[in-house]
Amino acid sequence: MPKSQILFKTHFSNNTDREQEYSLRAQRSTITTLNFIFMRGFTKEKEGCVTF
Repeated sequence: MPKSQILFKTHFSNNTDREQEYSLRAQRSTITTLNFIFMRGFTKEKEGCVTF
């Protein structure tokens, strides 16, 4: 589920003879995706020593 965050929110009411009411809201949402790929393989190891 995307995580949403409200960026801006306002409400306006007009108390005149004609009734007017407005609501406005801006929000954003983000989705994070992480993929893993596993591949078969092999390694070779050798131990050694260097003397000076």
